[in-house]
Amino acid sequence: MGEASPHKQTRVGIDVRALQDENYATKGIGQHAAYLLGLLRGFEGIQLAPFGDPSQRVLRHEHLDLFEVPMGGMHDLSCDVYLNLSPLTHDTSLFVSAARRGVRTGAVVHDFIPLRQDSLLTQDERKAAYSYLVRTLGRYDFLLANSWFTETEICALLPECREKVVTLHCRSRFREKSIHTTSANRRQNWRDRVRNLKDNEQYIFFGAADDPRKNVDIAIQSALELKALGLRLVLGGGLSDPTRKRLSRQYPEQFYLADPVILPRLGDEELLEAYAGAAFVLVCSLDEGFSLPVAEGIALGKNVIASDIPAHREQILDPLLLFNPHDVQSLVNAAKYAQFLPEQRASFSGLYRAFDYDAEADRFRALVTDSSVKRSPARSGLTMVGPSVGKPSGIAVYNKLLLAELSKKRKTVTYVDVDELEAERFYEWLFDHQFSDIIYVMGNNNVFHSRCFTALSNVPGACIMHDSRLFEFLLNREGPYRVADIWNARHRAQPIDISTVIEWQKERRLLPYSFLDPLVSHASVMFVHSKILAAHIQETYDFSGVHYLPFALQMTTKELRFVTDRRRSKPRYSVGPLRLVMLGETEPIKGCCELVLALKMLLMTGFTAELSFVGKSEEPYHSELCDNARRLGLEGSIHFTGYASRQTYLDFLAAADVVIQLRYPLFGQVSGPLGDAVACGVPVVTTEELAVGTELEECCSVVPNIFSPLHIATAIRELLATGAAAAQKSKINRMSGYVDQLLSAYSRARTP
Repeated sequence: MGEASPHKQTRVGIDVRALQDENYATKGIGQHAAYLLGLLRGFEGIQLAPFGDPSQRVLRHEHLDLFEVPMGGMHDLSCDVYLNLSPLTHDTSLFVSAARRGVRTGAVVHDFIPLRQDSLLTQDERKAAYSYLVRTLGRYDFLLANSWFTETEICALLPECREKVVTLHCRSRFREKSIHTTSANRRQNWRDRVRNLKDNEQYIFFGAADDPRKNVDIAIQSALELKALGLRLVLGGGLSDPTRKRLSRQYPEQFYLADPVILPRLGDEELLEAYAGAAFVLVCSLDEGFSLPVAEGIALGKNVIASDIPAHREQILDPLLLFNPHDVQSLVNAAKYAQFLPEQRASFSGLYRAFDYDAEADRFRALVTDSSVKRSPARSGLTMVGPSVGKPSGIAVYNKLLLAELSKKRKTVTYVDVDELEAERFYEWLFDHQFSDIIYVMGNNNVFHSRCFTALSNVPGACIMHDSRLFEFLLNREGPYRVADIWNARHRAQPIDISTVIEWQKERRLLPYSFLDPLVSHASVMFVHSKILAAHIQETYDFSGVHYLPFALQMTTKELRFVTDRRRSKPRYSVGPLRLVMLGETEPIKGCCELVLALKMLLMTGFTAELSFVGKSEEPYHSELCDNARRLGLEGSIHFTGYASRQTYLDFLAAADVVIQLRYPLFGQVSGPLGDAVACGVPVVTTEELAVGTELEECCSVVPNIFSPLHIATAIRELLATGAAAAQKSKINRMSGYVDQLLSAYSRARTP
């Protein structure tokens, strides 16, 4: 696939995730990307194909028009060359997928500014994550620096990349002729928008942004001195209200006497007018990889004064146009010098550097049409990633049994709990395993699965999904904004706000959506343990890589024998109170409050019964259950074990008259205790989706998905009346058969 024939088009796959993100699309990264994509469109024999994140917003029209085909995702990645427009701002999933397919890969590198920021250096997790992205640059086949300064930084950080870096300088989307196309009426209309700006008043234009790195403070501090030179300070970058208020409080004299103009964010036409009417342009940045405002001013024939940093020295040759970004007088001196320089590009000789954009475009064309074969990287052995087998969770029990069975079959599998690794070690592991075959065991626990989720987001692999409640995971990990973004990207006609997400979280029962986009967009294949969930994923997300595997019994042969032997000698419930048991952590999604009310109904109709919640019961839900029990007079009939050891779990399973395992729709796809109870012959009450999805409806008393306490109480009474038991053990998939099915399905679906 890496070889391009002269008789066919070279398909260039563009990683457009930076253009889906408003933080980058309308700023320097987006503008430079548009320039590069425009070049590619102009090369003969090139077809551009966009690849991004389906769960994010659609591309802006100006970017969408650059492509001839619709946007695809990781699963559609088919191209001869893969180009990442912003490799240091998004995960590595698309790059890893392209490299595994033997595609030639390239990346556009803008800067390494975070490496010089305290906010990165003092946070171990962020620093390690960013260092991982930087190290990954070394695995691309070619790199496109946006300046010589950035090229030098690449070579210093990654000496092995010296031979594969090419510089393509950022280029302004404006040209000098653009100014001459602006009419007097349009210019007057723009000036009318600017508060108190007189017709003939000269101004210096600063395209500010709400970022401390842009150094707005030095511009405001110099406003009085600039006004003394007959120059009004105009800022046009959309400073936020808090920033404007802070500046006015901090520099009241400058605001009162110099009256700087702070404009909202400007569109392209307005920005062009702002440049056109300016005496000259001001750029105060403390750090840049390249500066588009400098390039835009020069391209429009405007003089530019800028802070004395490497990226600006590359563009501005005359040192008198550069100033110390921390010194007001230095800025004012540069302004005095620029005031008397002639305008127009013809007079710029010796003041500004003229880059050979045509020669750079030729080098770019040669890179993307290179017909050399790119071989796929070597793949290491199978690795499984999940929580430690010693952790207190159902997935940990599953993993322990799974690994034991794999070892019996002499399958060499490395098992790693990445959430136990420190930040630096985790990202080192991730870098070392970018081309490994990985099966991720995922749940909804933000403690046990956070790094597992991060690993899957960067290095695609198979995913065994035990729990479909990604709503809570995303809410805990990233907050309600991410959940709202996912909803609004998929349901544009029915947008929601943050308050709606918060309201959903309060209820935690029924959601109108399952929020699996981050998994289905990154996992190469997904294994689920519910037929209903498999169909939901395939239909809702148009994801054909989902496979249903009947869930495996989560008990050893010894444990199964222990419970069944105990149950043979167990007296029937008639000699004592009816023992109702719910196994697992208490949660609203499991109908615990409804179960308490069902117990009250049973007691009111003459039954003698006790209800035990066997597992963690955390606040605030635990107090809600206790309050309900107290109001109903059930304090002596309801018991909470708290965290239950494995032996406690088995003892309650052996003693139970009825096991109740409920789930509201979309919350969870399996219940380990449900399968255990069926295998041990314990009567079970469960919900329709859980029973049908796991093919156990014939073994259980089934209540509707939208259940009430009356449904639960009625099901329990019917079980007791018929004396039915869930003794169809043939319905339960043993771990031995499960492993065979898993390995067979994984072999067929193995990522390329």
